[in-house]
Amino acid sequence: QDSHNLGSPRAEAGSRAGARTAEERSPHAARYSADDLPFLLCCHSTEERKRSAGMAAVSSRSKVLGRVLMGAPIIGTFSLGIWQARRYTEKVEQIAGREAGLAAPPGPAPSSPEGWEALHYRRVAVRGAFMHGSSILIGPRSPPQRGA
Repeated sequence: QDSHNLGSPRAEAGSRAGARTAEERSPHAARYSADDLPFLLCCHSTEERKRSAGMAAVSSRSKVLGRVLMGAPIIGTFSLGIWQARRYTEKVEQIAGREAGLAAPPGPAPSSPEGWEALHYRRVAVRGAFMHGSSILIGPRSPPQRGA
């Protein structure tokens, strides 16, 4: 309002109409001392409290959602790291077993196909004659054609 209208009856009536008690402005004002009232009344209107309460609810929901969305990849990455460590030890054991089998002296070849399973990564000693008449030349082949 203008400074020359401050003492007028119209200005006084307007100020009374817009004035609210401390309880109307902030129901929590009674909890604070008289020195705190001007700060509370100017900074904590009912609308502001409603808005801040809504924002707090949204922010707590978004915090939970953010933690879930950030935690899932972290937990997934950690699980994959553990899986890789276990797989590494398995592969090292497999390689050591294969190297030991290949380093062993050659043994006799089994006479029946049932014993071939034990020959994985093992050397065998065989005797025989190569039959040149039964050999087949397999040259470069093209990929399979559809519909042919």
